Amino acid sequence: MNKKRILIIDDEASFTRLLNLNLGCTGKYAVRAENNPPEGLAAVREFHPDLILLDVMMPQMDGALSRPSSKATRGFKPNPHCLPHGGGAEGRGARPQRI
Repeated sequence: MNKKRILIIDDEASFTRLLNLNLGCTGKYAVRAENNPPEGLAAVREFHPDLILLDVMMPQMDGALSRPSSKATRGFKPNPHCLPHGGGAEGRGARPQRI
């Protein structure tokens, strides 16, 4: 069985550890977590995730990963959505973004 690959990019290590543990222990997913936005961009190219859970409010990145025209993610075409998360984003009308 091929496990679906999930990439978590968030600057809060405690959050990525929690998600990594919870998703990984199911045995259904291969999970990779990055806490440094530039390393997260490299992980997109290396890990080829099926789903990206991306914090859109990180100090070192202005959401470049979520823009379809980003040079850093050129050639990356997953089926699922990139789901933005972050401090209260749902209250500001955040929506899943297709990348």
